[in-house]
Amino acid sequence: MVIAKTTTMLPSPTLKPNFHKSACFSAGVGDALKQELRAILDIPEANLPVKYLGVPLISTKLRHADCVVLKNWMLKRIQSWSNKQIMFGGRAQLISSVLFSIQVYWSSIFILPHKIVKEIESMLTTFLWKGVEMHSHGMKVAWVSNG
Repeated sequence: MVIAKTTTMLPSPTLKPNFHKSACFSAGVGDALKQELRAILDIPEANLPVKYLGVPLISTKLRHADCVVLKNWMLKRIQSWSNKQIMFGGRAQLISSVLFSIQVYWSSIFILPHKIVKEIESMLTTFLWKGVEMHSHGMKVAWVSNG
């Protein structure tokens, strides 16, 4: 019944759902109804969270643990820039064009926890001032004496 309805509502007769790539998610439904739907559709049941376009799909408010993926993704991106001698202006450009875009993408979908925003800002600040290696020491300056 459900499959027949699904295939008749499609815009084109050549487009058909791929049941091998599909999963059934349910919330607030009894076990009997879940089993009945799974038997009709022949689709495996799955649980949240799953990732879609690199973002976890969750049914609750976003927690810090859910955003660790974002933080690690940004850190990997920073470490992937193999040229360790990127100048300050280049790092500023990378932050504004690449790293902020990742954060904006997630922020357009979720309200990010305050703690994760502060951690990301700290990571970006460290990258801006200390470079890719992000050591605990800052930039080395050679002081010249006038005497």
